[in-house]
Amino acid sequence: MRIPKTLTGTAIDEIKRQIITGDLRFGEQIVESELAARFGLSKTPVREALLALQKEDLVVILPRKGTFVFAPTVRELERLMETRQLIEVGALRQAMKRNSIRLLKEMGELLEESYILLDKSGGSIRGADVELYLRTDTDLHQLFFTHTDNPFLISFYYRIAAQLSAVRYRLSFERSFVHRSIIEHREFFGDLKAGRIDEACRNLEAHIGRCFTPDNIGRLAREGSGTCV
Repeated sequence: MRIPKTLTGTAIDEIKRQIITGDLRFGEQIVESELAARFGLSKTPVREALLALQKEDLVVILPRKGTFVFAPTVRELERLMETRQLIEVGALRQAMKRNSIRLLKEMGELLEESYILLDKSGGSIRGADVELYLRTDTDLHQLFFTHTDNPFLISFYYRIAAQLSAVRYRLSFERSFVHRSIIEHREFFGDLKAGRIDEACRNLEAHIGRCFTPDNIGRLAREGSGTCV
């Protein structure tokens, strides 16, 4: 039996969705009464939701100033990329030691789902294609953590997962970028199947770094510049 969400849970999900998709921009001030009216809720569940999202570093609550969407600086974005590279490469190595058969099976299934995007070409991707790419890409990378069987590592990853999603959603997804990303997934999947773990880890680190180019980092940082955060 499905347990219905609380009003606070509903508010958490909706505010998080709006931050990730950019409906709420980096550094934007959040007004409880406006969100409450938009969601058809009282201010109490919205306030509780914002306190919960503060723990995920998605919002910043400043006394006597207000509540704002997080606004990463260039340095913070560079450190976020560095952190993602370090923990994902480590997680992949551990997952291959502990659950390689299940990991490879589930990776293969997700890659099959993403191949539909390889049949399309030209221009930027939008709408359902963006959703498909982001969902399969996120699910693929999360597998590395799931199969570590390490609850501490999994918990740490989910601490930054929402921030990563918000950053990645704002990137310009040209079809050439998406095609390259999917092909790189297939290449390090092939390395893993062949037992070339070190090569797969090097390729994964480079794959992550290609999302965080200096141009992308600069553009993301500018979105939240000039705010009170």
